[in-house]
Amino acid sequence: MRHTVSVFTIALLVVVGFRATSQAPDVTARSPMEIPADRQADSYAIYFQLLPKGQIEGAEWKRSFWLVEDTTLAAVPAGQPCDPGTGALSLGFNPHRAIQPPADREAEFRSLLADFDAHCHESFEFSADQLHTSLPVRLADAATQKRFEAATVAIQKADAAFIDTSARDDEFAGVAAIHTFSEVYFTPDHHLAMVYTSMWCGGQCGMSRWVVLERKDGQWNLLPWVSSFTVS
Repeated sequence: MRHTVSVFTIALLVVVGFRATSQAPDVTARSPMEIPADRQADSYAIYFQLLPKGQIEGAEWKRSFWLVEDTTLAAVPAGQPCDPGTGALSLGFNPHRAIQPPADREAEFRSLLADFDAHCHESFEFSADQLHTSLPVRLADAATQKRFEAATVAIQKADAAFIDTSARDDEFAGVAAIHTFSEVYFTPDHHLAMVYTSMWCGGQCGMSRWVVLERKDGQWNLLPWVSSFTVS
């Protein structure tokens, strides 16, 4: 049974109990392309912040490198509207429904949604050279993702909350989870940004959420906006 509630949290959507990326559409309208030059610096800065600095679920788990899907997730499948409308079932995934800004910031958020609506079908290729973290980043193509899922399910204990990285002796030794991101969407002045992020760590271990960030003094900070949150 699922319960949907509204809470003040930096996690704009949390999904537990299944492969996190399965909750989001995986059909893109266009082939993956390079992140546009005018978005690269801020996008990679946000990805960098979310990976190693405690904003990702399980960031404290032992790992020797990060495993990240090699392309960003297209937020909406080809042929479907970016705004699903108030009666749509995709409440949790679509930011039109999942994110509720404070009343005094609704105009800013509408500007952010306008960028989402203009780019919701896009998918970008990551550059490992641009993902600078304290640990190496390995980009996983579709075949690698399937191998990781199969290998993780095979070794994970049925009652385990997450994978014990010390138990791995395969090509993924030292990996705690596989991570997926959407494109980062911005207001025209790049003052606000939002991104969808998900993580799968085996079996019943996973999460996904929208995150909204604001730039202050050159740094991106998460906003504690009201959200819908779904737990299975």
